[in-house]
Amino acid sequence: MKLNKKHIAVTLILFSIISGFFLWQPHAQISENSSHHSDRIKISQTAISPENIHINNTIITSLFDPVLIKINTTELLYANYSKVKFQYPGGSSDIFDMEHTTGENFTYTYVPPYYVPNGTTIITFQVYNESGVLLNTELTQTQLFIYSNYYAADFPPNYDNEGYLNETLNVKILIDNISAYEPQRNFIYQISIVNSTDLSSQTTIKYIPGDNIEGFSLFLNESLFTKVNKYYYVKVNLTDEASGRTEPTYFRFKVLNHNPEILENTLSVPAEIYRTIDFDISINVTDIESAIQDVNVSAQLTTPLGLKLGLVEESDNTDNNFTLTLNVAKNRPIGQYLLNITAVDPDGGQNSFIHYLSILNLNPEINNFWINGLSPVQQISVFYGEDITFTFDVSDEDSNIEYITVSLLNEDNDWFNITKLYSPANFEITIRSIDLLRGTWNVYISVTDSDGATTSLTSDIGQAPKQIRIVPDALGLIMPWVTLIVGLLIGLLIGIAVAYKLIKRKPSTKPVKQTPSKKAPSQPQEKTKTEPEEKPEEKKEKPTQKKIKRRL
Repeated sequence: MKLNKKHIAVTLILFSIISGFFLWQPHAQISENSSHHSDRIKISQTAISPENIHINNTIITSLFDPVLIKINTTELLYANYSKVKFQYPGGSSDIFDMEHTTGENFTYTYVPPYYVPNGTTIITFQVYNESGVLLNTELTQTQLFIYSNYYAADFPPNYDNEGYLNETLNVKILIDNISAYEPQRNFIYQISIVNSTDLSSQTTIKYIPGDNIEGFSLFLNESLFTKVNKYYYVKVNLTDEASGRTEPTYFRFKVLNHNPEILENTLSVPAEIYRTIDFDISINVTDIESAIQDVNVSAQLTTPLGLKLGLVEESDNTDNNFTLTLNVAKNRPIGQYLLNITAVDPDGGQNSFIHYLSILNLNPEINNFWINGLSPVQQISVFYGEDITFTFDVSDEDSNIEYITVSLLNEDNDWFNITKLYSPANFEITIRSIDLLRGTWNVYISVTDSDGATTSLTSDIGQAPKQIRIVPDALGLIMPWVTLIVGLLIGLLIGIAVAYKLIKRKPSTKPVKQTPSKKAPSQPQEKTKTEPEEKPEEKKEKPTQKKIKRRL
């Protein structure tokens, strides 16, 4: 089937219409959502409109009249919490958290406190999102007029609301009676002294007689004010005569405690203090309000490196003199230590005193030593060429031994010194006698610890210093001569023996007489062919030798 151009055109038009219809639906939805979102952004503001702020009363009396404040934060997106601020005449202010009720509504019920000045108070709000960002950067103000007695308590002449037992505290009540501004109300007030602002546990210590008292003197009697370092309160009961309603206001003051007194000039410490050895310090302490057995005295040492050592305490002392026993452990640094003495009474009064102590080092000790395993109770002799071995019994109570030195001195004032780092296991020092001159040597021992303290043994053990005598090897001295003499003797004997032998074998030089033999000469034998011919001289000598007769 062939498609003509009209069919193709119609198909394309229908496809375009259908596609456009499907594509248009989501677009319309997105546009609707976008439009709604744009409307939200459009209505979002940086301030609360006045019509969204509601106050049920704009003229109130402090302490007696509450005011209910409501705000709606619909205009501010994502409001999470809100605060309300009251700016009083004169510049002072209060800020309180509002309560989130429903939706985007916040409320706060406000009762002006006693210290609010008389006049117009400015109210503003601070709305924050969950991240703590302020949403209403433009603050909308609302006014509230407060009638206030504006009363307070001063404590002349120093205007310090503190005093010690058995002292007098002056109190002045300042009242600006609102009866002049609000004739329909007439207020009177009464004054008392109480121990707390909590009505459930409040106890009245003293009543101040009369109404509308402007000032009075308060003697801090220890029978009334049994606790020190504690706040008490001047309670002012303000009463509205018309309604009979009474509202209290409190002004606090503090009954002070005399701190314990440390008599520094009574401090007693040892003249010399060593590590690992207990030492006592004593000092006198007094307290005005507390019995001395209720006072706690403590002492603490601080090392030259700033490390605080353990606290030592003493209490239940029957007199004013306190004695504490301290100790500086082994291997703590020597030098200046800070001593901190603190006295604390049961009412929390505290006093401290510092002093510096010098902590000294105990010298190492040489208990004994041995030479070649022998105790040096007398002079020890060692043959020349033998080793001299020293072993030791040494100790140090408060540190570690660093090294030991052996020094030898002979008659010619020649010194021989040897030093070796100390180790507790199998420690010894060995000297070769061949490194020393022959003769007598005095022995000196010294031990040095890790703090540099040295103990030298010169007269501590027996009759030290000890002596070592290097004995020459006599056989060794004469052996070369003996060998030489024996060699000479052996050589002489050998020479004599050789000479004798030579002399014994030497022929005689005397002429020998020849006698004719009676026997007829024998016929010469025929020579074999193999024998060589003899020289003429040899032939002549043979007969001659046969004829010689030797005399013995």
